[in-house]
Formats: sequence, C-alpha cells, structure tokens
Amino acid sequence: MSMIEIDKSVGEKLKKARESCGLTQMQVAQYLGIKRELISYFENCTRPLSLAKLTKMADLYGYSIGYFINEEEVSEEPISLSFRTANIKDEDLEIIAQVKRFANNLHFLNTLLEERGIKP
Repeated sequence: MSMIEIDKSVGEKLKKARESCGLTQMQVAQYLGIKRELISYFENCTRPLSLAKLTKMADLYGYSIGYFINEEEVSEEPISLSFRTANIKDEDLEIIAQVKRFANNLHFLNTLLEERGIKP
C-alpha cells in the first residue's frame, strides 16, 4: 500500500470536505477503522496518508481523489446527499460512500460522453 506525503492544501481540503458533510473526526475514523487522532494528523499534515485511505475518504466526502492531490486549486463540486449525521451508524457511512462513488463515476462517464458529442 503506497503512502503519500500530504501537504497543507491536502489537509485543509480533507478537513473542509469532512466538515461540509457534517461528519466528526470520530465518525470518519470509525469508517476507516483507525484511531480518531489519525484523522487529525491527516488534516494537520503531520502524518502520511495511504492512497487507500485517501480513496475511501474521497468517496465518503463525494470528491474525486484528484481534488485532494492536485496542487492547483480545482473547482470541483462534491456529490451531495441529504442525511442526518446525528445518529448515523458505521455501516451507514459505507453505504453513503458507495452511493457517492457511484454518482461520481456516473458524472465522469456523462462528462466523457458529452465531450465526445454523445448524448447520454
């Protein structure tokens, strides 16, 4: 599993994305199966992050991985779902991530088709 060094902009984007979803560090940590402190370390850029964990976080937050690792500012709107985070269960987070991943993939495919002049 490859590790990537994260810089300040990646950490800031991770924190902003998590907060925009209304999720706590504890909820994200439980979803990833890690300690809460690691989420803080990732957001503060004090620990490297595996590509697998970044992928899972991107799916949960509704962004592509490219949004987090591109050095230049990329304007990307996340995939949004409405749900209450107060009583959310760990298994609910997995379902939310799967739905957002599917929606991101569908959006990507539709964009490709439109670029090629094919109506979806």
